[in-house]
Amino acid sequence: MLQKVGEESDAQFEWVDVEHSNRVTARSVFRREIQRSYPGGLRRAGGQ
Repeated sequence: MLQKVGEESDAQFEWVDVEHSNRVTARSVFRREIQRSYPGGLRRAGGQ
């Protein structure tokens, strides 16, 4: 989604595809948030 905010002018937008060097998986993000909420919880459940 692209949204222009501010004054009226003839703005130009250009999308540029950029390859990301740091790809993360949904699993790693989920595990990090669980660890943040429940420190030590993954160890007790058999996770690492």
